[in-house]
Amino acid sequence: MSRQKLRDTLARERGPPSVLVVTDRFVGAEIAGELTAIATVGVVTDAESVANREDGTTPTVGDVTAVETLAAADATDADGAVVALTCDRRTMLVAQLLRARFGVSQVTVLVDDPDLCNSFDDIATATVSEAPVLAAETRRRFEPTLDLVVRD
Repeated sequence: MSRQKLRDTLARERGPPSVLVVTDRFVGAEIAGELTAIATVGVVTDAESVANREDGTTPTVGDVTAVETLAAADATDADGAVVALTCDRRTMLVAQLLRARFGVSQVTVLVDDPDLCNSFDDIATATVSEAPVLAAETRRRFEPTLDLVVRD
């Protein structure tokens, strides 16, 4: 999703959109850092490595699957959310909570197992499978370092 499209999707009457990133992993913290350029970002985590990052955000620390933790992070006020957890079952639970309990209409999920992407169709507004994204980025960075010689 392009930055302009995200801005349009999360357009508000006043001020920048509010995005909640629920994560227990490094990639989620990186996503939160990227989104700070276009939105007010809140982070919810139960991982010490994410909570201790110095990226300008003050995370809400607690059980990411608990209604109380999401409420403490003002999930009700979020215009959108990104869920990037290490377990796809937890990702599904949190995405469902954000949609059904807190009324977050725009939920993007990062899924580890590409075979599960279809399982998120009724819950998430966008699903990103980590495997192809990671593979493409690895190739993009690795390929220029190769000294390819065609041999007969």
